[in-house]
Amino acid sequence: RSGEEQAAAAFALMDTDKDGKVSYDDLIDAKAFYYMDTTKEKHPFNLMNGPLDDPCLPECKKFTEMWAMKMRKVFNALDRQKKGYLTEAMLIEVGDKFYKDYPEVEREKIKKQNHYVWKHLYNNDKDVPKDHQLTEEMFIKNMWVSVNQPDFKEGMYAVFKEGFLQMDHTHKGYLTKEEYMKWYTWRSGEEQAAAAFALMDTDKDGKVSYDDLIEAKAFYYTDTTKEKHPFNLMNGPL
Repeated sequence: RSGEEQAAAAFALMDTDKDGKVSYDDLIDAKAFYYMDTTKEKHPFNLMNGPLDDPCLPECKKFTEMWAMKMRKVFNALDRQKKGYLTEAMLIEVGDKFYKDYPEVEREKIKKQNHYVWKHLYNNDKDVPKDHQLTEEMFIKNMWVSVNQPDFKEGMYAVFKEGFLQMDHTHKGYLTKEEYMKWYTWRSGEEQAAAAFALMDTDKDGKVSYDDLIEAKAFYYTDTTKEKHPFNLMNGPL
């Protein structure tokens, strides 16, 4: 909700006797302060749900058509049967079909990752029915809410870790250009995949780390204006 720094500050203030514990009474006092205080903008309890620098919730911010095009690219890549909606079963099926030619991939770990993506990223932590049908319009709206959360990048770091480990199946801690191209050329084409790799490989040693990849993915999901940037073309032309 608030990011690691603000969450830690709020806990420290609630933990009045500094024993590393917060009781229900402590938590309620903090929540009551949040809902009742009208003046102390920088107080840790008033930042429990994130910074107050922008009073507009993600739902009322306006995304650009370019950003929406990127989300449609993601949606259409998953909606391979062109049904106009996604289900969790369809998401898992896409993963199974994609990874079928890679015997080194541990399918159950990828399924677990896809479940996390479905619930937390695509459905904003909502408890949706097992057969829930997520339309393209709902997908775009939900992704807009997700990318505007203060901990979005941290969440992506956790979400896509398993996928990276499957790409880096020898556990070197990085991808070579050959490995990256193997996994990403099908999405964007060889030229764009090579351009994205070159931009991620900042020290030009022919290696891309998980941090490098997450920075590129975070750019793809959050940038709203730079249409020709190589990271915005990671999933193909717009």
